[in-house]
Amino acid sequence: MAQRLFVDTQIFETPQCVQGTPLRMLANRYTISPSGADSTNGVTILLVHASGTHKEHWEPTVEALFRLQTDSESIREAWAVEWMSHGDSAALNAELHQKSDIGTSIGDWGEAIAAFVKTHLSSHRIVIIGHSAGCSSTMYSTKCFSGLPRVLYEAVILVEPPMIDRQVYQDNLEDRKRQIGMLTKIISAQRSQWDSRVAAYEWFAKRFPWKAWDDRVLRIFINQGLRPVDASSATGPVTTKCQKKHEAANYTDFEPVFQATEQIEKICQDVPIHFIFAEKNDLVPRYSQDSIVDPSKGRHAASITRVPGAVHMVVQQKPDALAESLFKCVFSKQMPPARL
Repeated sequence: MAQRLFVDTQIFETPQCVQGTPLRMLANRYTISPSGADSTNGVTILLVHASGTHKEHWEPTVEALFRLQTDSESIREAWAVEWMSHGDSAALNAELHQKSDIGTSIGDWGEAIAAFVKTHLSSHRIVIIGHSAGCSSTMYSTKCFSGLPRVLYEAVILVEPPMIDRQVYQDNLEDRKRQIGMLTKIISAQRSQWDSRVAAYEWFAKRFPWKAWDDRVLRIFINQGLRPVDASSATGPVTTKCQKKHEAANYTDFEPVFQATEQIEKICQDVPIHFIFAEKNDLVPRYSQDSIVDPSKGRHAASITRVPGAVHMVVQQKPDALAESLFKCVFSKQMPPARL
């Protein structure tokens, strides 16, 4: 049975500004109580989505996580933050994005996440979960707690991280340039407008990779990842909320990814870092994955899991199976107090 979620959306002004005006970030708070008064002793889960997706993509996974909880392993609440150039946050920042041709980098989002945690969740027991590019921003955010006595995460879970060691990237430069060039070309050329939401659903449902998605996530994408081309015509043509140029740019944003990777060895002794990979390496090469869990470089994983039958977009493809793996990590006994 599906777990009913109660949702409260909040707007947060980030440290990033365009011509002196702060970019805003939306965050959804999920509980299973209409009053929002779930166990204050439970874990708070903070979710960071992938490039080209948006905060609501996590909802089937969140439902499953709440369904799995017990009296002794309880979830206080779940939050899904949204990249400032994606989803409803993109619409909120549309005028500012028009003033600047530059989107928001992986590092920018990491700084925004850390600022949100400091102001909204500093007293919570936080387990942060990133997916794909969200992993890079998640790890980058740990750079931003240096003025505090501890990192404000009880544990970190990285789902299909596209992160890579600097030297390993250089050692495989031609392969990485080839794949990244192909991805940016494909994304930039992707269709971004349809005659209606129904037409968009029918188009995506027949094409790779979306046809492999869980139908709940695909419908979420259609209903909340698209917007009317004409705001006055809710039933007319629709387009993606995230501009393709912003999505494509994330694949060449290398420096924050390298810095995020280097944070692993800096905090893994104090904050357990769990890695969840898909069984099939369809996007992130195995040498990249191996480089971020390389103990010879001080990168010690609290656990490494591979989801059977899954591909890179595991949040979209197998939310229930992913939730089972996440739940084991969230309530792992390997959770020492986080400290710097």
